[in-house]
Amino acid sequence: MLSWRLHRARLLGGTALVWAIGSFVVALLVAAVAPLAFGLHTYAVQSGSIWHIGQPELDEAIASATKRPLGDAWAWSRKNATTDISPLVAVTLATFGLANRPAYDPLESIW
Repeated sequence: MLSWRLHRARLLGGTALVWAIGSFVVALLVAAVAPLAFGLHTYAVQSGSIWHIGQPELDEAIASATKRPLGDAWAWSRKNATTDISPLVAVTLATFGLANRPAYDPLESIW
């Protein structure tokens, strides 16, 4: 996959090369975060810390999602899902992002 992107990047120029390498790094980061995000999201749902108000796309994704082993942890199995589970994956990664966001001081934004 990366070799195809690098080949395409050579054809398109330097900007495409940055995109190809950047998207590969993002894919690696998502793969590394997936088991942590899955565990955090599962815990938050089971403890009642997060919930949703009923959205058809997310309801459908939740109903068809299955988990798969990933090392010593778990992740969502897109391969075995009967429908598109990307809304659930997005919510899972957003939960992780929210829990791991840096501290923010609004006064630092004033200039």
